[in-house]
Amino acid sequence: MPFTTGALVDDALSGRIASLRHGATALFWIVWAVTLVATLVPRGPCLTAVRLVLPASAAAALWCSALVTIDATAVAGVVVSIAASAASLVAPAGEEFVNGSSYGDERRMLLRPPAALLVLLVPLAAIAVMVGAVAGVLLLLAHMWIIGAVAVVVGLPVAVVATRALHQLTRRWVVFVPAGFVLHDHLALREPVLFPRTDIVKLGPAPADTRATDFTAGASGLAIQVDFAVPVSVTPAAGTDEVEMVGITQFLVMPSRPGHLLAEAERRRIRVARG
Repeated sequence: MPFTTGALVDDALSGRIASLRHGATALFWIVWAVTLVATLVPRGPCLTAVRLVLPASAAAALWCSALVTIDATAVAGVVVSIAASAASLVAPAGEEFVNGSSYGDERRMLLRPPAALLVLLVPLAAIAVMVGAVAGVLLLLAHMWIIGAVAVVVGLPVAVVATRALHQLTRRWVVFVPAGFVLHDHLALREPVLFPRTDIVKLGPAPADTRATDFTAGASGLAIQVDFAVPVSVTPAAGTDEVEMVGITQFLVMPSRPGHLLAEAERRRIRVARG
């Protein structure tokens, strides 16, 4: 990316104030280096960073391509940044990152984000992070001191809050452990719950007429239903401030990779019903 997207950014800023051009180029290299380290040391927080930076780089490349004469450098910068962004957003990449922080014989399976958040709030939060973190610095480099200072003071706290909110979406998992599996989802449960393997009757795609408790948080895709032999106690996240446990015999989750989850369940000797 430094030699393709970075070159495109440098060309787009040619003729600008020297401090802006050199500062923006240096900022790009720093962000690229940090993101490269994040990909080489996959952890949950690194996934948030990569999924913020690479799509933002693709957007920046598209914007810069409109400011320069289209040539091989511009095309390469756009293509490489879009390819990197797409690679960071696929479900297998997400699982590799979150499992970099797993312990022992456990396997984490990411859950799909709620559809309403994914379509509107997630893109807005990502824009708030990148604009809040970068806009003030670029304005200062352009010698726009007052507006740049205001942008830094206002933008950085907004970026921090939005980053934390986005990071929470990468901490929603089904976690397979030797004893069974854990549902770790702050949108569904107040606390993570371990469901012992011996209590699970079956696990598989949910039928269309299911009446199971919905823990999908409004996500779209193939829901997986978990059935238990006896009621299990959980504390749903929704409701009043009072902690109230309820007993359920079925519930639904929406993993990013349903087939992968079913295969892991079979490997863990959990009964799987595939339809």
